[in-house]
Amino acid sequence: MFRILSTFLLFSAAALALPGKTTFLQVGTLSCAARMYTPIQLQVWCFSDPALKAIQINLLVDISDNGFIVQTRDINDVTTGSSIHWVFLPDVIPNPIVVSWEATITKFGVVGPKLTGIL
Repeated sequence: MFRILSTFLLFSAAALALPGKTTFLQVGTLSCAARMYTPIQLQVWCFSDPALKAIQINLLVDISDNGFIVQTRDINDVTTGSSIHWVFLPDVIPNPIVVSWEATITKFGVVGPKLTGIL
């Protein structure tokens, strides 16, 4: 438990030290986070185990034109596992760009409510 907490705090501290507010989602053994790295680059990382060791996604992507979709799951069977479907869409009218997100979390085949926010 201490290892999980210290690793999570390390990533949280690193995220707080850099530009952009970080948003975290967690379902089952999936832990994902996203933040704006620059005004047009989104940084996303996801882990697929409770010890935060098995990283699934760690990337920077330009979302200024088309947005970005992250889909990840802990196992291939949707009836027994957990999954996250996370959509990031930029609103280019304001300056700087505002990025809104929608996420749907599925656990054991049951789709949860749609979550929304702004990065």
